[in-house]
Amino acid sequence: LPEFPPLNHWHAWIDNIHGVKTELRTPFPDGVRITEPALLAQKASRFPNTELTWDRSRSSITNHQEADATIVRRNYRDGFAPPEVG
Repeated sequence: LPEFPPLNHWHAWIDNIHGVKTELRTPFPDGVRITEPALLAQKASRFPNTELTWDRSRSSITNHQEADATIVRRNYRDGFAPPEVG
C-alpha cells in the first residue's frame, strides 16, 4: 500500500469548507459520488422487493411516495447552506 503523510481528516475538511485549500484524501466531488449510492442503498433496504427510481437532478424517488417522503431534507437559512459540489 502507498505511504501517506499524517493528515487530520476532520481539520482538512473544515479548512476546505472555509476556503483554505488543503489536501483531502477524498475530494468533495468524489465523496458525493460515493455517499449518494450508499445512502440510496440504505433507503432501498427499507423497501425490500421494490425497485426505487432515483431522479438525481431533483434528489427524489419518483416511483414510491413513502420512500420519497422519508428522505431527510433541510431548509437552510441564507448563508448557512453547504457549498455546491460538482
